[in-house]
Amino acid sequence: SVSVAWAKEWARTNRVFYFDRPFSIKDIQHDWNYPQFKHRRKAILLGSNRYHTIQFGDVTFIQVTPRISLPLNFLPEGKPYKFLNQYNNFVVHEAMRQVIRDYDVKNYLYFNSFHPVLVPAIPKSFKLQPLASIYQSLDEISEEPYIARHGVSAEAEAIKKCDIAIGTSTKLCERHALASGRQVHLLAN
Repeated sequence: SVSVAWAKEWARTNRVFYFDRPFSIKDIQHDWNYPQFKHRRKAILLGSNRYHTIQFGDVTFIQVTPRISLPLNFLPEGKPYKFLNQYNNFVVHEAMRQVIRDYDVKNYLYFNSFHPVLVPAIPKSFKLQPLASIYQSLDEISEEPYIARHGVSAEAEAIKKCDIAIGTSTKLCERHALASGRQVHLLAN
């Protein structure tokens, strides 16, 4: 995936923490016995043992697994969805705060690759704000069946709130720039 490629490249010269998307109750029902899920069980259910070192040739980064989240995509936009999505964001924020404490992080860049529904921006309540936040639009989100439901408005918000917005095609960049009134940089896959 593109986000793994970014992580591998940045890990050549920086310490990188790669956050799993939070697994939901639905994921647990379907994936509980899969080998790649087994080492994440304690992290998902208890918030412990959440770090896993990933080695790609000569680069290493740390995969971080947040606690369990709620499956919300079936909900329509509105107050119940927004309220429950705050919980899912809290789950990721909690994992981020723990990384900052456990690894004594002094400064960082925040990079969100095409997952605007979860932590589109670092909240102002974070004691340690990123040096810069980057949002990457990979595809036309309205054409992605699952994420389109909440992703279209979330992506527009993520692009407005980030410090640097990038897109993987000229058409995406132009559309986001027109909608947001800001510059969106082209960085093709």
